[in-house]
Amino acid sequence: MTPSIPVCRRHPLQIGLLAVFFAAFGAVLCTAPATAEKMRYQVSDEFTWYHGTPEATMGPADHRVCFLTRIQGHFHGETEAVHARVVDGQWVLSGRSGHGGVGAHARCLTVANAEMYTDAHHWHQGEEPVDLGSAADRACFLTHVQGRFEGGGEQVHVTIQDGRWVLEGASQQSGVGASARCVLTDRYGDEMELRAGPGMQKMRRKTEGACFLTGIQGRLDGPEDAAGVRDTQGMWHLQSQDPDGLVIARARCID
Repeated sequence: MTPSIPVCRRHPLQIGLLAVFFAAFGAVLCTAPATAEKMRYQVSDEFTWYHGTPEATMGPADHRVCFLTRIQGHFHGETEAVHARVVDGQWVLSGRSGHGGVGAHARCLTVANAEMYTDAHHWHQGEEPVDLGSAADRACFLTHVQGRFEGGGEQVHVTIQDGRWVLEGASQQSGVGASARCVLTDRYGDEMELRAGPGMQKMRRKTEGACFLTGIQGRLDGPEDAAGVRDTQGMWHLQSQDPDGLVIARARCID
């Protein structure tokens, strides 16, 4: 994002010789606002994929890292999946589904090079949590979700345990799994959680960071069921969309 232009004002000491000096050189003493330090990454527009549509190309993998911002639809089993992944040097958003209404949204951060983010790590139902690295130098997010989400017993989650990022999950159904990546940074916020939707919860201003999904839990059994991060009037919101109030959404933001 383009940093805000500092707000300039004439310094009260611009009198006498100082006034002559500044007038001669056309200089103005400026003071940047306290919010001048903005996020270090540019965030892309949102990309979308829905059942029955072609995959969405999101940009070159050497200068971008992409993450899921919304998951929705009827996740009935292993045939349902959404993912942001690298194919032939390009980030793509796609999925598979045996049901209409399954879809995903994603965004990307511009980075200096591909060394600024990690490879994808995978977790599948029945496995132990997957270590993603130190919480001191990276922020991690979901890039792939699959399986049957029937209720509160189904979840996938990228979280911090004992100073380490881990990818974990739980399921009493079948085929539940997830993938995650991390971008190298120490500037990220606490995780936020929204339970018993539908509803929205404010996270932060869009100019102050980018937000991504870190977890989803509950029943995804129709096109109206969803969890995600939404940009509304310049503000990031965590959103849970479920008429029955059974979807839990979790997310974090990076500066």
